[in-house]
Order: sequence, then C-alpha cells, then structure tokens
Amino acid sequence: MEKIRLQKFLADAGLMSRRSAEDEIERANVSVNGHVASVGTKIDPRADVVAYKGKRVRYEKKQYTYIMLNKPRGYLSSTTDDRGRKCVTDLLDGVDACLAIENNLWWQCGCNLPVDITRRGEYNEYTYKQIL
Repeated sequence: MEKIRLQKFLADAGLMSRRSAEDEIERANVSVNGHVASVGTKIDPRADVVAYKGKRVRYEKKQYTYIMLNKPRGYLSSTTDDRGRKCVTDLLDGVDACLAIENNLWWQCGCNLPVDITRRGEYNEYTYKQIL
C-alpha cells in the first residue's frame, strides 16, 4: 500500500481533522511503531502501528456517498427551517449519512467532493448511480 501522511491517516480514522492532527502530533500525543511522531511523517496504514495518547488507532478508509439533487419547487435549500417549511433534507428520509450543503451541492460530511470536481487541470473519475 502507498504511504500516506500521518495527519491524513488520523483524519481518515475519524479521530480529528488534519489540522487538529498536526497539533496533536506537535504535542507528542501520536506515536508510530512506539516512537513519537513528527509532522510530515509518512506511514503505511497496513503495516505501521499508530497510537494516539497511548491507544492504537485502527485504519478504515471511509467510503463516501454523494447525493446530487435537483431541488423541486416548494423546498428550501437548507437542512432545517424554524418556520416548518419543507427542506430538501425531507426528500432524503432514510438516508443514513451526515450531510452538508454548499451552493446546492450536497455531500457527506468530511469528503472533498466539491473541491475535487471543481479543481481545474486535473482529471477525476467518478461513477454515478441515478435513482428516479
């Protein structure tokens, strides 16, 4: 497996953001194979043993679900409404995911889809499943 930066590993494990991971590494709260880590350390998630405050961190690469929704009339582009109006989240009943919105583009919390699909000069391959 390809080596990744330690802070990405900690973020992918769901412990903290990459920025918070850098802070924790600088505070010497993170070790790799029993040695105190430093910012910028690259690890093999399958071979190296990472610990945060003495507890082993298990690596699980997250799978993201992306939802593109054409908002129907009469619905707000919001997660909630204090006046009881219908919101697009009402259309997603039963979707077990943490959702966020950015300019009418919804994505599961923690992923970089809006950045990935709008980054110029790079080719990104995606598979879409259309549900009608």
